[in-house]
Amino acid sequence: MENGCLPNPPAMRTVIKLSALAALAAGAATASAVDPQVFFRIGGNGQNNGQNDVWLDYIKYSQNQIYTDFLGPRQILNFTTSGGSTNTGIRVVAGTNTSTNPNKFAVLDDGDGKIEGAEMNKTNFVNRLTQAFNSRNINEYLDMSGNDANFSMVLDFTHNPLRNKIVYFERGGGGSNSWLQLEAVDAQGKTLGQKFVVQPRTSTDMNLNTVTYSWGKTQSGAWSQQLSFYDLDVADLGVSSISYLKVSMPQGVKLGPGEDFQPDFRIYATRDAVPEPATMLLLGGAGAAAIWRKRRRKA
Repeated sequence: MENGCLPNPPAMRTVIKLSALAALAAGAATASAVDPQVFFRIGGNGQNNGQNDVWLDYIKYSQNQIYTDFLGPRQILNFTTSGGSTNTGIRVVAGTNTSTNPNKFAVLDDGDGKIEGAEMNKTNFVNRLTQAFNSRNINEYLDMSGNDANFSMVLDFTHNPLRNKIVYFERGGGGSNSWLQLEAVDAQGKTLGQKFVVQPRTSTDMNLNTVTYSWGKTQSGAWSQQLSFYDLDVADLGVSSISYLKVSMPQGVKLGPGEDFQPDFRIYATRDAVPEPATMLLLGGAGAAAIWRKRRRKA
């Protein structure tokens, strides 16, 4: 990582053919600080089919607020689940045609004394998850197929504390259907600032597909689902910087129809924004973008 940032995506074809200027001309939206344009690149045969690499390129809020550098955690701490059979629904997955190596499907050991199929012990699984969370490939993420109200983990950003934006991608259309809680904590796990809850159906759908697999301990039945997008500022957590970001499920929540505690997701953090001129070479006159409006609620 250069300066603690995730490596830039490879130079390859950008797939979504709608540029920011074309979208504005068509009256699709007005770009502003609350209407980000998310740019990404798709590898392989260039098809948006959920099986190829989907590289996060950059996010633009305005001419003077463009994020090209993203941060991943130095390590993942205090990874906690309900255990037992619930663990067989906690996986790290990547699209079948992605460049992800060594594997595209890993399952957390359910603790029955046997390592079966793609199961990994907790240490190896967390290492695999850390690797996934340090890739700009959105089609490589934590897949929670089991409903787990006790799930939590802490993302360690002590190497490069967060001061800008936190970006959350969840697999699933309809604005997503899962609950998730974010909070800044200290080294002992004490909450700093305030907890922030991402509620079901508050994310925004993207015209972008990622992989999903059949439930189980072995890789089978690959198909695709849409991805949703949500973003917030570090200040929304009541702090000015974050060294440890805790990700968990909110307590005391009664699930509504179709809601769950099993998001399939990736989290990115941004470094400092850069002005428009610094991205001209990156755009290359063929930038591809989609524009989504963010909606948010605090806990």
